[in-house]
Amino acid sequence: MTAERARLPRVKCWQKSWKKNTLPEHFSFAVDDSYPTCRLLNQPYTGSYDTSQVYVIDGFIVSDNLEVTEIKVLNEDFQYTDHQPVQLEVSFLP
Repeated sequence: MTAERARLPRVKCWQKSWKKNTLPEHFSFAVDDSYPTCRLLNQPYTGSYDTSQVYVIDGFIVSDNLEVTEIKVLNEDFQYTDHQPVQLEVSFLP
C-alpha cells in the first residue's frame, strides 16, 4: 500500500519543542515533513495514516556554512523498517 501524501495529519513538529537556544549559534534544523519518517510498532503498518501512528522525527542539524539545496523523505511506505530514509543535499557556501 502507498500512503497518501495529502493525508498526513499536521501535528506539532518535533523541532518546535526544542528551545530556540538548544542549538549552538550558526546551526539550524533541516526537516522535510511531507511524509512521516517514523511509525509506531504496536501493530502492522496499514498504509493509512488514520489507522497507523506516524511521526516526523528524523532530520538534520546543519551549520550556516552550508546551503540546504534539497531535503526529502524517501517514501518507502515503511517497507523495510520503522523509519523512512531522509535524503539531504547541501552545497558549501563561500
